[in-house]
Amino acid sequence: MQSTALLPIGASMNSDKTDSPEDISQLRAKIDAIDAQIANLLVERTEISQAVAFSKNSDAKNANMELSFGWRPKREIEILRHIRQAQPSLGKRLSYMVWRAMITRNLASQAPMEVICVRQSEAASRIGFGAAIVPRIVENCDFALQISNSTENIILSLPWPDENQNWWLRLLEPQYSDLKINMALPHIDDREPEALCLARIAPIETGNDFSLIATKTAEIEFPNPADAELISTACGHCLWRLRGFHSELTSPNEPVYFLGAYALV
Repeated sequence: MQSTALLPIGASMNSDKTDSPEDISQLRAKIDAIDAQIANLLVERTEISQAVAFSKNSDAKNANMELSFGWRPKREIEILRHIRQAQPSLGKRLSYMVWRAMITRNLASQAPMEVICVRQSEAASRIGFGAAIVPRIVENCDFALQISNSTENIILSLPWPDENQNWWLRLLEPQYSDLKINMALPHIDDREPEALCLARIAPIETGNDFSLIATKTAEIEFPNPADAELISTACGHCLWRLRGFHSELTSPNEPVYFLGAYALV
């Protein structure tokens, strides 16, 4: 009977050698070199972003105008889409976390900006805005909405609306009519949103959009009923998520309220 040789734990039957300490050292040296390159590119990217901010400030001063709120949700989505197209093998969640942090860092350096959230949306807000912008946590959504009436350059990050989160009803009140949903957190296509970001800016069609629409009845005909999802009902109103950008949606019999839209990468 032929005996079978026993291999040490962790050894491969298909290899007669293991990586030497020198090989591992070389690999680590390559990692260190790549990290240095990444750091240099981050500095270069930041400098270019600061140049953009300086140009915006100069243009505003020359036109004797105040610099407008610098948050551009559409541009942020487009950046992430470009990264995904340039390097599809990079994980969706990794690219989301890394580039979100870079984007918001540059945004924070351009103009004062504040993010308000509640406990239920804190985790999504911290990941979505990175370390450069630390969200201010308030007691509840009503208080967050009140702050938005007296503070400029503010983003509200509120929990995804459902049967337990009816803050969206406040958007039907006149004092909040210009506060619109502009972004979801996270906004990658393999994750359901955990929070919605609102600001006093008009949403812009970005592609792969989802609109949030409020109505007074569930008996309403949408252009494509298959694209409409009822996500919440409260106080005689219904909240719908519609695939596509529907800022001009109307109904002959019932009022239709466009609360905003978000896009997925």
